[in-house]
Amino acid sequence: MMLRQTESTSTNTRLSAISPSARQTHSNDDTEAFKKHFSQQAGFVEAYWHEKAIDHPVLKELSVTPRFIPLGQDHPPGKCVLSGEPTSIKV
Repeated sequence: MMLRQTESTSTNTRLSAISPSARQTHSNDDTEAFKKHFSQQAGFVEAYWHEKAIDHPVLKELSVTPRFIPLGQDHPPGKCVLSGEPTSIKV
């Protein structure tokens, strides 16, 4: 999942955000929609991810970081939301 934190995000809020009942996760596989989402709000987004996107300028621009990369994923192939590289990994 991609996470954008605001300056007012406290440690308790970040920890409670890990609980599925305490957070809303949005799914997003389109670069423009991804940018629009994080330019308007903080939170979590699940999206296709490729390691080549780790230095993508959009991450720094939006203060977004990849988090929670589950092991043993079984997603259909897709394209990284930032780099466009083929992948079956979602974060």
